[in-house]
Amino acid sequence: MGVGALVGTSGDADTPGVLGENTGNGEGIRGTTRSARGGVVGVNNNPADDAGQAVDGESCGVYGESAKGEGVRGVSHSSFGGVVGVNDGAGIGVKAVSKDGPGLAAFSTGNDGVHGETNAESFVGGVTGVAVNANGVATGVLGRSSGSGPGVSGLAAQDSGVLGFHGDPRLNETTVGNDGAVAGVFGASDVGAGVVGYSRNTDSFGVIAFGGLRASAINHPTAGEFNGKVQVNGDMSVTGDIFMQGADCAEHFDIAGSSTIEPGSVVVIDNCGGLRQSHEAYDRKVAGVVSGAGQYRPGLVLDAQESSGNRLAVALMGKVFCKVDARCEAIAVGDLLTSSATPGHAMKAADPGRAFGAVIGKALAPLTSGKGLIPILVALQ
Repeated sequence: MGVGALVGTSGDADTPGVLGENTGNGEGIRGTTRSARGGVVGVNNNPADDAGQAVDGESCGVYGESAKGEGVRGVSHSSFGGVVGVNDGAGIGVKAVSKDGPGLAAFSTGNDGVHGETNAESFVGGVTGVAVNANGVATGVLGRSSGSGPGVSGLAAQDSGVLGFHGDPRLNETTVGNDGAVAGVFGASDVGAGVVGYSRNTDSFGVIAFGGLRASAINHPTAGEFNGKVQVNGDMSVTGDIFMQGADCAEHFDIAGSSTIEPGSVVVIDNCGGLRQSHEAYDRKVAGVVSGAGQYRPGLVLDAQESSGNRLAVALMGKVFCKVDARCEAIAVGDLLTSSATPGHAMKAADPGRAFGAVIGKALAPLTSGKGLIPILVALQ
């Protein structure tokens, strides 16, 4: 070899080319260089020996120290890693420690900067970030992007792309582990919100969601789905139609006294402004029908508020099941209905003169005799 390529020590043998041992506190082998080359360079030129190590050691396998450049540099021109750390026990394969800068910095011009894989059967991540900052504000995993790409990107073939947990959210209560966990981002918390979105720009949105093909997919067009109560603190603007499965528009009213009034009952206004069950025929103080009877439920409830008194939702318009009494006269579809002398029941408005101002609505089903529960179209007149 040329003079410029001379090495301090060279070994060539079937046994270790160079073997350094130390029974004290020093280094087994120490290499120092003042050029761009490494202090110790290990090269494995046997392409068939996939598991061969260029540099092998015990205790501290490889120790590299540099005043300016890299402490240890590993370069590979094959599919194997430039630096590979393996631990057959419960320790760490590769550990990176830094006083001020990043513990580990990885750069790639054609693939992942850091690639983490795990074969563990338990809930263990391919890459795990743990923050032990004493003030509690350090970030376990922080992703930054100086260009146009995302700061953090999560891709998954079966489960969620990104899973975020806070505290102990009781995974048996969430959808993790079944089809419900198939999501781009899944968040769960034991005390706070599962997912929080915020935008400082008042013209933008904290959260933007859209379904397949911009919420126009045939099979699943909805941009969002909420299973449970939803609270909105502020105005709501809707540019499209609102579809509700409920059948009537109801409003909460105070009920006079402590008596229990069943859904489907006709109610009238009492002298104090509250509502009570009807008990007079052609009562012009009729207010509507208590919602919730039969298969119909309110689609919209107004003035819903907490109260220590007795409050009920009363249907003011729309479809509702109503108690009716056909013992005096049969009820046909389309007949106008009014209050009857039977408490809480409606009847056919056979007397047009008395019915003015006392009509509840129109019958949507017939009842030839007796008392029953039929759907009606509430239209107070």
